[in-house]
Amino acid sequence: MHININIEIEQYLTKGSFGHIYLGNVSSNDTNDLLYNKVVVKVDKNISSVVWECYIHTLLKHRSIATDSSMYARHYLEPICLILYSNVSVMCMEYAVYGTLHDTIIELSKQKLSVKEHELVCLHFANDMMQVLGHLHQHGIIHSDIKTNNWVVKKDQETSKLLLMLIDFGKAKDVLVSSGQTNIIYTGSSSARGFKCPAMIEGSPWSFEADYYSALVCIHQSLYYQPMSTITRVTIDEVKRFGYTSDARIAGPYVIPTTSIKRYWNREVWSTLYYTLLNESSIPSALQTVTQMLQASVSLQAAGVIEALRILTNYLQKI
Repeated sequence: MHININIEIEQYLTKGSFGHIYLGNVSSNDTNDLLYNKVVVKVDKNISSVVWECYIHTLLKHRSIATDSSMYARHYLEPICLILYSNVSVMCMEYAVYGTLHDTIIELSKQKLSVKEHELVCLHFANDMMQVLGHLHQHGIIHSDIKTNNWVVKKDQETSKLLLMLIDFGKAKDVLVSSGQTNIIYTGSSSARGFKCPAMIEGSPWSFEADYYSALVCIHQSLYYQPMSTITRVTIDEVKRFGYTSDARIAGPYVIPTTSIKRYWNREVWSTLYYTLLNESSIPSALQTVTQMLQASVSLQAAGVIEALRILTNYLQKI
């Protein structure tokens, strides 16, 4: 359906890789009715990337219909409209009033949440990430550019809880596009500096595990407010001495962070998450185990999670 629309720019927000991002609104030129208030207007010179992003959204939404269409609506910001010119594209998306996860982490570091409240917020965000990536990969899409600026924070209208929503699919891979199989591997680098998985850095083949590594960096930054660095250990006993207790499904060497799990955190959950995403993210059963562990932990502490998110929401509303 074609609609004659008018896009009004209200405010400059930031600079993107190939253009600029603004805050605006979308109205009908025919009726002057406001169609969308508070939208992100992305003016981008990399036209092919923006077209590909819209295509990936269409694929993902279509593939989600047969399983869980509500997952797509809750955790992805669908493009509202796309206008193509000879030298630039203009894409509008819903505006996430609480900003990106990067913004939220900065705010978290400034506020005086209790130790437990901080951990519960991070636990909730980690659970959201694992749910989103599980859904994304189930439908044959690798994002390949996961970073804190590509998660936006939004309040769920039904539960009032903060949700993470994944954006910017311009570098996404559709592993089903040619063969319908999900065992395709890629080479080259597409993630941002600091979020690249080891295979990208080394020039080795990579697949879905690239997203899990990048997501773990996001989780690590929310927990420690600093970049993640890793070390290699030869035996699982050495891994356990660093507090990363897990049942190894593979032979060493093993990769673990240089930071230790804090003694007052849920060491079983966090150590399993770190160990799995750094060493066994290509093993479906290992991913299923850690995903279920996160879900169970969030459910068992539901009241505390809701309260911690309420406090964080109040902080974010004051920005």
